[in-house]
Amino acid sequence: MEFNNTISYDVDNSAERMDEILNAGNDNFSDKDSVPLRSTLTYTNGFYLNVTSVLSISWDLQI
Repeated sequence: MEFNNTISYDVDNSAERMDEILNAGNDNFSDKDSVPLRSTLTYTNGFYLNVTSVLSISWDLQI
């Protein structure tokens, strides 16, 4: 069975999209109390989060 999964690539459209993303301002960030759904994150928005982590290491050394 043979598949043809080719997609036409337009360099000019890609460059315009990259310029749009890179030139986006920092004004589209919002504060969140928890990590938002991945589907709400885009290339032109962002979130400020308060994150805490705990690291627990247990050693069981037998000599």
